[in-house]
Amino acid sequence: MRRHPLTDGVASPRLVLLLAALSPSSIGCLALDEGPPSESTSAGLAVTVADHVAGGCSTSAVLGLSRQIADEITCMAPDALASFEEGSGIQFVGSAVLPYLAPGGRDELVAAAAEGPLEVISAFRTLPQQLLLRRWYEQGRCGITAAAQPGRSNHETGRAIDFGNRDAARGRLGRHGWEANVPGDPNHFEHLDSPDRRGLDVTAFQRLWNRNHPEDLIAEDGAYGNQTASRLLRSPAAGFELGAGCGDDPVAQTVWVDNAGAAFTTTGTWGWSTNVSGYFGDGYRVLRTGRTGSATWSLGLQAAGRYEVWAAYPSASDRNPRARFLVETLAGSAPTEVVVDQKSEGPILLGTYHLEPSARVTLQVDRAATGATIADAIRLVPAW
Repeated sequence: MRRHPLTDGVASPRLVLLLAALSPSSIGCLALDEGPPSESTSAGLAVTVADHVAGGCSTSAVLGLSRQIADEITCMAPDALASFEEGSGIQFVGSAVLPYLAPGGRDELVAAAAEGPLEVISAFRTLPQQLLLRRWYEQGRCGITAAAQPGRSNHETGRAIDFGNRDAARGRLGRHGWEANVPGDPNHFEHLDSPDRRGLDVTAFQRLWNRNHPEDLIAEDGAYGNQTASRLLRSPAAGFELGAGCGDDPVAQTVWVDNAGAAFTTTGTWGWSTNVSGYFGDGYRVLRTGRTGSATWSLGLQAAGRYEVWAAYPSASDRNPRARFLVETLAGSAPTEVVVDQKSEGPILLGTYHLEPSARVTLQVDRAATGATIADAIRLVPAW
């Protein structure tokens, strides 16, 4: 696969003509492919995704991280994406093209290109690329007139492409299942027979973050929320030190037990909140000062094994500094008590244990507790 530089040069005369010919609604799609990325730095540290929000107009700035995400998707779902190359009728316009599609769409793209040239402006797009586009759109920069929220873009499905020569190519594309189906965006085509893979790029990023930050684990749920957004902005634009992992990766085999469903039970009067970001799932449970109660997560493991047990929760200054977590390696066995200061940022490691399928964790609260006690989620990481 051809590797493109992470910096752009001056717009080519051909691209300038393309921009001039496009409708305003589609200029936003092309604007991302030209202009140099931001050259800002973070006090000598690796340039982050956040550094590029304020400068540059090219998502090529995050191609390194984007390629890692595409590789991680291939580890997660080997049949989800297929790469394609420039040549044999396919021309990349600009340096921000990430050349991946669902296999069926890729094959039909190659077949259409065999009948005549295709100018590809944008194909598969990852979470950091979409975040930049959305932020630039919100700032009124880069000529972008519309941009979906990260995690929701059609380009994250793996079945969408923007073409520069859409008029000349329309007939060939139609014969091969590519449809212009977005009103007001004539350059945008989708291969609707291919599956919608939206969300895989979010999960792939979450896995990469966790692999590189075991001290700051986040949910691997494919949902783009505050927790994922804050980590994405702090991520290195050129990619993590540890990239895709396709082998026996403990992080890829972790288990989350949330505060909802049959696996979670409470006693006492627990409230529900989303006021403080950094929680797993849809929110967290709160037991106010002066109340008694308990929250229990039944871990429901498929087989016994050795695991790291982590307690996840959003920290704040009004939290319980002595939250009592009781780990039962077998339901009914003598528990191991671990006291956690919930004013300190989670998740917190409760220890490494050999757990039976019936193992459970209980958060026990008595009237002596000072500060609100938070029941959010338990995360299990295989300890091999």
